[in-house]
Amino acid sequence: MRKEFLDMKVRFLMTLIVMIAIFLSLMPLKNWVVELLEKNESVINRYVGSNFVKELKDWSFYIYSQWFGKNFGQLVPIIGIIFAFPLFSREVENGTIEFLLTRNTRGKVFLSKLIVSSSLLIGTILLLCILPMIYTFVMSIRFNPKYVPILTLHVLVGAVLWYSITLFFSVAFSDQVKSILSSFAVLAITTVIGIVKYTKFMNTYSYIMGIKNAHALGISYLMASLFLVYSSWVIFKRREF
Repeated sequence: MRKEFLDMKVRFLMTLIVMIAIFLSLMPLKNWVVELLEKNESVINRYVGSNFVKELKDWSFYIYSQWFGKNFGQLVPIIGIIFAFPLFSREVENGTIEFLLTRNTRGKVFLSKLIVSSSLLIGTILLLCILPMIYTFVMSIRFNPKYVPILTLHVLVGAVLWYSITLFFSVAFSDQVKSILSSFAVLAITTVIGIVKYTKFMNTYSYIMGIKNAHALGISYLMASLFLVYSSWVIFKRREF
């Protein structure tokens, strides 16, 4: 598993650095954002309600809406894709998959890559979810963490789903470009289709950002993730390299 960790190390660190930088850039902007919205309050109220600007003055509402409900929430699927797209396709593309399979069984290779990458993904997501609590504690800011656990669950489920989708493509394709482009294509298509009333469940953003709190939908996403991981293993086990 040492090789897998070294392969993931740069991606893991860069993701953390970028996301923490985004979070830290959002916090000092709170007063500026509120002032800007207050100047256009009449227009804003037409689209998001009459209390939005007032509620935004509260740190808890600001963090939930701007971090979980916007910046971090929007990037969760992309984080899942980033952690999975090169796992197997890069090995095939670079011609190193044969070397790996001569030293280890297919099961060990698959599990090693799966365990290391998914563990780092989950660790990254958990850290980014508790980041607001760490920041507000250090800065002595009042923050109500009431919704952090449920939003963390939503974010984790969403990240694992997109990780699993991309894992499938990474096993199925022989180059990284096809793997990542296919994943982004599915993300775009499902998001657009999810606008329609009867296919809203396909828009994973509604669930990830906590807009739609449906336990059945979360369970469905987890079941889909397990199916995709199992399908990836079946393809990897039978594929000729």
